Amino acid sequence: MTFLLQDSKSDYTVRGEAKITEQAMGNLQNVRCSLDGAIMVVTGSVASKQRDDGVEERSFGGSPPKSWTAISVDLKCSACQRRMEGLELQ
Repeated sequence: MTFLLQDSKSDYTVRGEAKITEQAMGNLQNVRCSLDGAIMVVTGSVASKQRDDGVEERSFGGSPPKSWTAISVDLKCSACQRRMEGLELQ
């Protein structure tokens, strides 16, 4: 899985983005803010799911259901409210 940051909007430095991205590669539910260590919340996502007639893409107001594969996510720190939006997962 590769994460692309070119189109993302972020309140973090490049180093902070790298730390968050590294964590997100393992598990989106355990991503911590690079500044204060608080858990980051998935505030939105785009995901895909294989169907008999093709692939369906859909937006969600948080993490996608487990049967869906996340394409991109928006994260927000639960403590400092900093955001990282448009983190693409490919």
